[in-house]
Amino acid sequence: MRAQLLANQRIGLTLGPAEVDIRGETATVRFSALATGGSGRLLPEQGGAWEVTTGWRAEDGQWRLYHARWDRR
Repeated sequence: MRAQLLANQRIGLTLGPAEVDIRGETATVRFSALATGGSGRLLPEQGGAWEVTTGWRAEDGQWRLYHARWDRR
């Protein structure tokens, strides 16, 4: 465990392009996410790639997140 923590002291997250679909007072945003550790290597167990879908609602002039789902790629 200690070796993994030392090898991955810098954890990064790279997001892919977002696809935004706005319909009135709600919006859906889809994007990919890639977690990396150390010098760009994938984290062995915690890292990887996901497809993320989020749901947003307009409330009091601000967009608020009300739903999020992520699926491992």
